[in-house]
Amino acid sequence: MGNYRKKRKKNMLLNRLVTRLIGLVLVYGTLCPFAISQDIKDVVRRSSDGVVMLRTYGRFGELIALGSASMVRSDGVLLTNAHVIEKAFQIEVKFPNGDYRSVTHVIHVEPETDFAVLKVDTSNVQTLPLGNSDSVQIGERVVAIGNPQGLEHTVSDGIISAVRLTSFEPGTMLQTTAAISHGSSGGALINMKGELIGVITFLIAGQNLNFAIPINAIKSFISDTTWIDLQLYAEQEFLRSSDYFLLGARCTLGAAGPEESLPLFQNVLAMDSLNTNVRIELAAIYEALHDTALSINEYIEVIRLEPENSKAHFGLGKHLALHGQKAEALQEYQILKGLDDLNAQQLFSLIYPQGIGKER
Repeated sequence: MGNYRKKRKKNMLLNRLVTRLIGLVLVYGTLCPFAISQDIKDVVRRSSDGVVMLRTYGRFGELIALGSASMVRSDGVLLTNAHVIEKAFQIEVKFPNGDYRSVTHVIHVEPETDFAVLKVDTSNVQTLPLGNSDSVQIGERVVAIGNPQGLEHTVSDGIISAVRLTSFEPGTMLQTTAAISHGSSGGALINMKGELIGVITFLIAGQNLNFAIPINAIKSFISDTTWIDLQLYAEQEFLRSSDYFLLGARCTLGAAGPEESLPLFQNVLAMDSLNTNVRIELAAIYEALHDTALSINEYIEVIRLEPENSKAHFGLGKHLALHGQKAEALQEYQILKGLDDLNAQQLFSLIYPQGIGKER
């Protein structure tokens, strides 16, 4: 009888322990995620008005890019990426309340680090408090706010997955699992205190590898008092860019012909070797000068840089067709059919000048 009572008491204690464990699971498995989600909601509620959308326009008023920015001073100073404002002559800022303002001055731009500090024609705006990116911990929860593809105030959350050492300034980058997309550039990476700890800069597509510039690398430039008018800055950058020299090369081509313009186009390409438009124009110049080999090389290089460049596929296919390489030209025709049907038909006519449609 004594053993029975001891066994019964032991079972009762076990039942109580199990009941408490189930209670803990319910609390930490249900209530804690709710608390975390509430924290994120609170961060977004307090921070989202400090993130704005940028539209940049070129020399002739054409839309160049969409991006994001973080307001860091109430008198209208914002942070974004240098690549967002590249070649911009006008920068339009859209605030969360629907107001539009223009960027009037450039405070500081660091192309290598990829950040820009700009002044907007406004005051008394909501700002994001600046955090300390040196104290960021791997595994720390963060929120990203930006405008990917123009979808305003898109929010994602994740963790700091790594602090990466780099061979370029600022020496470190914050890696995060918080999802970003094109258009998020310049957006805010915010800790759970609601502090700006990084400026979103780039991603590696398909890998969930997203990076931000640590805010500590930018802080000292926010208070700069030397400003330059945006229009003056844009003109100075244009005069230093390959675009200025390309304009001269094109004018020379129209006025004096391909032979005189060739060294000018080659100079532009030396300044900007990834400019596929310049390579297409160079290929046409080589063709006009009867240098087929160099023309073909330029088209091949464009296709390497931009596999879906229809002008390059047409140009290469045309050379192949005119030199009797029908099978290779047909390969370019097959690619062109999925890119540019009109050019594809023109190339087909060059491959089969007699109109032998049955051999398609």
